[in-house]
Amino acid sequence: MNASGLHQLLGAYLLGGLEPAEAAAFDQHLAVCADCRLELDDVASIPALLDAVPVSDAVALTAAADGCLALGVAAGPPAVKPDASYSVAASSGLQFTVGLVKKTWGTELAVDGRSLPVDGTLSLWVKDRDGGEDRACAWTATPTGRVRITGATPVQLARIASVEMRDQRQQTVAVIAVPQG
Repeated sequence: MNASGLHQLLGAYLLGGLEPAEAAAFDQHLAVCADCRLELDDVASIPALLDAVPVSDAVALTAAADGCLALGVAAGPPAVKPDASYSVAASSGLQFTVGLVKKTWGTELAVDGRSLPVDGTLSLWVKDRDGGEDRACAWTATPTGRVRITGATPVQLARIASVEMRDQRQQTVAVIAVPQG
């Protein structure tokens, strides 16, 4: 089965509705598909919520959720492959990945973070090779410490020296150095 077909099995996988061979194939797919891992993390609480619902209602909700998930996959925008992607992981558990996409007006930044600070405001800063900096985006910390957000900077990809995540005191939480080149 191709990756798109496997992605559509996410709901059934989450609810334990796959045959052993399908579940094994999906486990292998999860090992290489960051999008499916992120989506699985985003909906991981659904089984616990369904446990609180009477069985007849849970069956109807499961069918509806599975249909919505499949529709979202089919109707969603196509994924844009970044021109460059960099990650950092700290001993504290913090994980921060940024995908950089060249644009005529500058660079788009697709951010995925886990185990981030859970309070305050966080921001993403781009430093250029001449020492200048630009705030690409900011967001309120989430109680789960996870974020998927898109930002933008007028700095061209080739001119980016680093990407920094800062807390509300403007203290650097994580830095990704972008190699020249």
